[in-house]
Amino acid sequence: DARVDLVQYDLAWRRKLSGILRVGQRVVAVVATLLALATLLVIGNTVRLDVQARSAEISVMQLIGASDGFVRRPFLYAGLWYGLFGGLLALAIVAAVEIALAQPLAELARGYGGSLALHGIDAAHAAAVVVACAVLGWLGAFVATTRHLAAARPRE
Repeated sequence: DARVDLVQYDLAWRRKLSGILRVGQRVVAVVATLLALATLLVIGNTVRLDVQARSAEISVMQLIGASDGFVRRPFLYAGLWYGLFGGLLALAIVAAVEIALAQPLAELARGYGGSLALHGIDAAHAAAVVVACAVLGWLGAFVATTRHLAAARPRE
């Protein structure tokens, strides 16, 4: 453009910005891992409480010969559903935050002479989040029921 007299590329600032972005990505990965662990623990604890509430029923089932898989199955389904609905709720919260922040961020960007449009989570990532949450729910239920079944097995 004829109105531009000088363009200066600041490589040092670009490197600093890249470093900050890498740190940000690492922080997001750590927080995501901690949230996944929290999901696993919360669902595991919820299923554990359900298992304890039904421990007399489970003991009778084991005494008449029910396999561990048969006893565990309803709790695994419950954990799967908890995770699935938790993942869907998380996506809804992310969408609500995006809607709430879209206009203020766009105005801020316009103040600096730029433009910004939030695009949200694409379908593939949304599906991955829901599947990962369902798997975490199932895994939490599996751990909780396996521990209970091993500790409460009737002795002969």
